[in-house]
Amino acid sequence: MAVLSNKPEMLIELLTKTNANYLLEDGQGRTLLDLIYAYNPSYVESFQSLLENLQMHRIKSAAEREGKPAIARHFVNAADERAI
Repeated sequence: MAVLSNKPEMLIELLTKTNANYLLEDGQGRTLLDLIYAYNPSYVESFQSLLENLQMHRIKSAAEREGKPAIARHFVNAADERAI
């Protein structure tokens, strides 16, 4: 609903203050990023960065709770043409 209502601040709050799983799919098989692509494409880059940082934070936090070193995993999207 936050995507459809064009409320990025609500999305940011939900993602950062809860354990919301942004990888879950809706009834049509769309993830959060799919919805952002479809309804708010100007936010795509910002939310991709936010989700990458959030993933790293969650991995680090979980590792600290368990007393284990964090292992970072990055998945490459072959269709992504951004330069590194």
